[in-house]
Amino acid sequence: MKDFLRMMLMLVMALFLLSCGKQNPFAPATPQQQEDISFTDQKIPLADGEYIYRQGIQIYLTPGSAYSYRISTLSSELPDGIVTDEQGWIYFPVIGDVSGNALTEAGEHRSIWTTQALLSCDFVSQKGRLTNLITNVELRERTSDGNITELSSAFRSDRLISSRIVIPFFNNGATTGTGMEFGLQENIGDIFVEGLYAHHFMYRLNILDSNQQVLSHGDWYSSLENQDMRKVVLNATTTPAIIPNAANQFTQFESYVVSRQGVEEASRNTVYFKAASGNKPTALIYSETLVGLGQYHYTIDTSIYPSLYYEQIPTSGEQKNRHLWLNGTSLEAINSPDFKLHLRWGHKGLYASDNPMSILTNNCFNDSGVSYYSKVVAYDLRLDDAPFPVFSQFFEPAVVTHEDGSSWLRIKNMFDSCRHVVLSNLGNGNHSFEVCAVDLQNVYSLPAQVNINLIPYKPVSQRYGILIVDDSKSNSSYSPEQIVDDFYSAVVPSNWGDVSVFDIYTSTEEIMGVSAPQLQNYQAVLWHSDNPSAGATLSNNIDPLDMYLANGGKLIVSGTSRLLTSFQEISVKAPNFLYDRLGIPNTTSYGAVGTSLTNNPFFIQADALNSLSDINLNTTTSFSSIVNTRKGIGSVTYFNPDAGLNFLYKLGCKAVDSPSYPPTQEQYNLFSSKYVGYQYSHLGSEVVVLGFPLSYMVQSEVNTALQSILGGMLGSKLATGGSK
Repeated sequence: MKDFLRMMLMLVMALFLLSCGKQNPFAPATPQQQEDISFTDQKIPLADGEYIYRQGIQIYLTPGSAYSYRISTLSSELPDGIVTDEQGWIYFPVIGDVSGNALTEAGEHRSIWTTQALLSCDFVSQKGRLTNLITNVELRERTSDGNITELSSAFRSDRLISSRIVIPFFNNGATTGTGMEFGLQENIGDIFVEGLYAHHFMYRLNILDSNQQVLSHGDWYSSLENQDMRKVVLNATTTPAIIPNAANQFTQFESYVVSRQGVEEASRNTVYFKAASGNKPTALIYSETLVGLGQYHYTIDTSIYPSLYYEQIPTSGEQKNRHLWLNGTSLEAINSPDFKLHLRWGHKGLYASDNPMSILTNNCFNDSGVSYYSKVVAYDLRLDDAPFPVFSQFFEPAVVTHEDGSSWLRIKNMFDSCRHVVLSNLGNGNHSFEVCAVDLQNVYSLPAQVNINLIPYKPVSQRYGILIVDDSKSNSSYSPEQIVDDFYSAVVPSNWGDVSVFDIYTSTEEIMGVSAPQLQNYQAVLWHSDNPSAGATLSNNIDPLDMYLANGGKLIVSGTSRLLTSFQEISVKAPNFLYDRLGIPNTTSYGAVGTSLTNNPFFIQADALNSLSDINLNTTTSFSSIVNTRKGIGSVTYFNPDAGLNFLYKLGCKAVDSPSYPPTQEQYNLFSSKYVGYQYSHLGSEVVVLGFPLSYMVQSEVNTALQSILGGMLGSKLATGGSK
């Protein structure tokens, strides 16, 4: 008895599920479109601001056949005037019946079979919204020989809901890779129904010929199977698969949307493309944001700081993150316990100009810079020939093995934080960072690599020798390269170790600045800029000089009137450097005798104070014919007495009765009261600034002066000035 009741209950439930207005939950999520049924819909305005939504269902008649209809609605309520049998099939009047009986009355005046080809239903809005509409139709065709064929379709409409395909290429027929993402978006029409959004999308891949005619249709698939139902990711290993197209053929992606009410989009959206093999992404490590910050590595240069700024790079007071120094093919920095290294990576096409501070474009380019319309979905990372350490911001990290057997950490390319880390506690020595980009094809790029050498800090007690920084641009008249080089090789003493030379310029072009790791090797640095027709690069090197001087460095600067420009640039870039490192209290503390060798050629010697000896201008055998003729130079920087500096040399000015280009009495009084050399010490650092170019002076006297100055800096006593 219980089994009989159970069977009866199941039969009743099945009949209930098949009744009019009910959707069978055991049926496929999206029934196949039936081309024998077409649909229409209209929005008919009413006088009160409401509207009628009229839905039409039309079939294509076959002579001699009869049809029956069954519809499902959103609310499970049938429109007014529709009467059905117990299974939901709609009654129609029998043709020729004159009884006048209503369809609600049983009798032979009604039948569920009809030759009527059109069914129309009206739904009236309430407060501008619909509460009911047709969502599905079932149709049976009975031919003249008694065979019955069943058809079924969701109601199809472009007015209720439509969709669009979002693709990375602009024009159909683009050549792509074999891995792409298709975005699917619904568009809601002007009929308002509660919850009228996409439930899912249906899609398939077709093959077209060169005239865009379909050669073969693929199977339909539902986006409900995808991680994101509004995105379809396809490649050579997915179902369906994108495979390289044969010559003169294309792949077509076709789709439509199904609403939450089960209504289908009437139109079918398509895009087509030519899939090609051989593409792979191009990984990048961004040098613009490859920076570090630590006790011995920072920038104080406010003019370059904005170019290094990135919102995820923290700063520390006046000391900001700085680029690492380039030494050949390797980057380097002085290591410290607090040193932090910022790494940022990506791929060609991620940013508009392959610069992380430009516009994010999210393209994917191959190594020729050509887009193949894929997308980078992950990055493989290595540090020091091992899988990169896992950071908390990484998304779904996993260790993978490449074809060469190397192991990498793979992280999903989900957020900006998956493309940036800050490394700390790195040991001294060489480090390598490698990154590969992985695209939708599941193809990984060649590795991008950067080598970084973290050099231990060298204390003052371990430094050796003297470094000459040649900041004098070569000029046959003002600073002949070989003559100037030979001069400094002769005048710089080797008492404190080997003397090395670093050229800022190769020929006449500036090649690079000096680095902090380089400077820390030397007991003292002599920086000379002897060409009065060219500017010095001192202000471009304030970072390494600041680090050097902040850690007990000894510096001698020799220049021309162009030092004024350097000081002014420094006062803008790093105002504190001018006072803290060079001892100059303000920008009114200095001036120039003249702007060139010929302008005010009144400087003839540096008059030493106290224990130092004078340094005379070479006016007889100078490489400069101007100096030999005018017996003086004007391109000299002087310092005012009220600057309060520890002066070493006073400005030796021509007498007013000099036979060669003499000054006026007023000029003599002005310039003879100035100074051209001073010494400054601060927290262990020592600086001597000479406002005249040493290579223009008498060689033997320069040698004697440098012996005394360096002896004071590096020996037991600093050269001490005073008044003369």
